[in-house]
Amino acid sequence: MSADTANPADGVLFVDGERTASWYSEQVAAIAPVEIVLGDGCVVEIDPAYPEVVLAWRASSDAAVAILAGAVGDPAIAEIVNAARAAGSGQHIVRASVLIDTWASFALVIAATRWTMRPVHQGALLIDRAVAAAAVGRDAAAKTLFIYAEDALLELGRQCVDGELPAAVTDLVGHAVRVALGLGVAGDAARLADDLDGHSAIDDNLLREFLTRRRQAAATASTDGQSGTLDGEDAVLTMGSDIVDIQAVPPRIIAWHGAERPELVIEHRSDGEVFIVTATLADGVDPSCREVRGLLAYAAERDTGTLVATAPMRLLGRALIAKLPAGRWVIADLHFGVLDAGIDLEALRTDPIGRCLAAVDRIMVDAWGHQRAATATLHAVPATADAELLDKARAEHRARLRTARSSAANARKHIERALRGVDPGDQDADALRTLLRHRLEAVIRYPQAMAPGPDPILTELVPPERDE
Repeated sequence: MSADTANPADGVLFVDGERTASWYSEQVAAIAPVEIVLGDGCVVEIDPAYPEVVLAWRASSDAAVAILAGAVGDPAIAEIVNAARAAGSGQHIVRASVLIDTWASFALVIAATRWTMRPVHQGALLIDRAVAAAAVGRDAAAKTLFIYAEDALLELGRQCVDGELPAAVTDLVGHAVRVALGLGVAGDAARLADDLDGHSAIDDNLLREFLTRRRQAAATASTDGQSGTLDGEDAVLTMGSDIVDIQAVPPRIIAWHGAERPELVIEHRSDGEVFIVTATLADGVDPSCREVRGLLAYAAERDTGTLVATAPMRLLGRALIAKLPAGRWVIADLHFGVLDAGIDLEALRTDPIGRCLAAVDRIMVDAWGHQRAATATLHAVPATADAELLDKARAEHRARLRTARSSAANARKHIERALRGVDPGDQDADALRTLLRHRLEAVIRYPQAMAPGPDPILTELVPPERDE
């Protein structure tokens, strides 16, 4: 995808009293943005829909601005920042920047790592991260990732040589083996390098099986949520549900049922003293991992967003359960959620506008997932496949894009509803309208990103490991 598709906008460069330089575009992200760390003290923000377009960047006073200049292929950036710092605190209009190809590919991998909501093949993700790190010169990180991914690289390589995986997967695995060889960490997969160049083509029957496994893995998770019972409590006064703000939790820890399906079941016990908040652990998650142990449930006043209670979540089978004090509250007056213990409570989006934007993030991340799945489907099927298989792949591609467009239209409705609901008497009314209008413009613009889009990575092509 060319940068022209996203129409990158110029922005404003600010230099503060500590000589930190921060640049912000007028353009905001359609999908929830991700930060890409270029180097110590130097960070850029991108929209996964346009991973090459920089929406914002920040360089601390001691950051090597040359890193940023190299990442965007524009030596003048360093000169502009140095001149702005020399001029002292202030702001300057500065043209937009676009990441060079290797950094744009790196950004896509980071976006997939953060915003792929379904379970993934962990080995494929490690390989993608290793290849991307090597491409931007992070050899030490790439070596470490390849060591962790050695078994997966060997197994995927064997499957490619045996003609069990599509050519698109084989090409990516072959490239990964060559990168690992160059770093001296290919391990047992090194002996597959030559064989991968002359691999057996997957036959149509195996390809059908492969695509079926991909569809099953990407399908909406089971609707069988678990509601927990603690300490013998079994009488429920009222029940409710709520969604998780995906920016507040690590990815792929809580089971994802789709953007419109709440993950949380809320129970108000008959004694009126507690709310029981229940979520379901995602498939394949280690119950003892740090991400699970660091989850907290919270309740906030629905009208104001004021936090009223938090409590750690604990496991009961595959259910994550927390007990929150109810006090004078009833379910209808509160918004419930889950957060990672490491995030700043000030970042929680609990007020009405924040909850709207959290819902929009969910919908747009879902849309992006369908868009990327559509791209992966076309790449998985070679032009030599039989007519029936080609027709099915094209039909799935069209269906996925329709779903993505439908999701974007739904997100648009959410934002328009929130715009109509802004209280004119609110002292922040103008700022809220501006925030919502900018996000609305980004959502309206998003369908431009759907075709052709960047080529898929291994994580998007390979189904998650199957439990034997």
